[in-house]
Parts: sequence; structure tokens; C-alpha cells
Amino acid sequence: MKRRIFTLLITAICMNLCVAQDEMQKMKNDIGFNTNIVLNGILNSSGGPFVFMYKRQLDDNKALRYGLSLNIRLSSPSGTLVNGSDQSSYIANPSFGKEWQSTLSKRWIWYRGMDIRGTIYQNRYSFYSNSSLANEQERLEYGISFAPLIGVRFAITSRLYAATEANFNIGYNFEKITSKSFVNGNQTSSEKFSNNLFNVGTASAFGIFLFYRF
Repeated sequence: MKRRIFTLLITAICMNLCVAQDEMQKMKNDIGFNTNIVLNGILNSSGGPFVFMYKRQLDDNKALRYGLSLNIRLSSPSGTLVNGSDQSSYIANPSFGKEWQSTLSKRWIWYRGMDIRGTIYQNRYSFYSNSSLANEQERLEYGISFAPLIGVRFAITSRLYAATEANFNIGYNFEKITSKSFVNGNQTSSEKFSNNLFNVGTASAFGIFLFYRF
């Protein structure tokens, strides 16, 4: 009888391990966010390479990355603006990349890879004098960058992990600025400028990103 109970117990443990392993193999999707948005607000977030990210696991140590960073700032004065400025802007950075992962221990994994990131930026600025529009400026910017990256993540549970990463960024942006002047509500002048911008920089590890696996 004891031998039979022992055999049943070993069988149950093995089946449980097989089910757990099979469940882990089925978890190929990771969705996460930068915890910085909890502090700064969803529509006014900054400080990280992305705000939201989705990862699709290709095999045990490779994954595709799809990210989106969004920053929106609105300044809308109440009532009639007599003397002062009104400004609004947004910047969106969609990204696509790939990462390779290496296991350090049961809970720790480090990874390296590269993202291709886009930039879409618009800023509008208006200045009023004596309740009349005096100056207006619009800035548009489009760009692309390549960002080799390195990161580390810690498994909190089998489905939840925290991560942080740093990157080296190489990019090109095209900038277009339109400036207009007004007198008594009538446009008196208009100027347009354009610039080609090249940038190289690093972004050190900043913020903690939480991911859920399913």
C-alpha cells in the first residue's frame, strides 16, 4: 500500500511539473508599461525609451519588440488671454526591434538587441498682446533612429517581471518651422525654416518597466 501511494505521489508531481512546463512554453506574449507614467500621468510622461511595449517570444531566447512612447502637453488658458502665450505639443515614438535573452539564474535574465524608432513631433505656440494674436509658430519634426540596447529583468512571479534597460541612440530628424506675425488680427509676415538634424547619444537605465506574460 505504501509503495502504491508513493508511486501515485511521484506520478502526480511529474504530471504537475509537465503541466507547469507546458504552461510556461505557451506564454509567448509579454505586455508592459513604464511605471513612470503612474507618477507623471499617462498624458504627461517622460524619462524612458518607451511607455508601452508588447513582446512576442519567438523561441526560448529571442523576442520581437513593439513599443510606443507618447508625450502630450496642453496649455489652454481659461477666459480671454490678454497678454501671454498659449502652447500645445505632442511627440510620438513608435518602435520595432528584436532582443536576445540569456538566463543568469532562476529569476534573473539579461538581454541585448536593437530598436528602430520613429519620431513624430508637433508644437504650436501662440503669443497674445492686448487680447490680440501677435505671433504664431508651428514646429513639425519627423525622424528615425537606431538604438542598440542592453537590459536586465527580474521574475517576480512566473507571469510578472520587472525590467530596466539602457541604449545607444543614432538618429536623423527633419525639422520644419513656420513663424507668422500679426497686427490687429491681420497677418503681416510669414517665415519658414527647415533643418536636418543628426544626433548621437546614450540613455542610461531609467525607470522600472513591469511586464505581464500570457
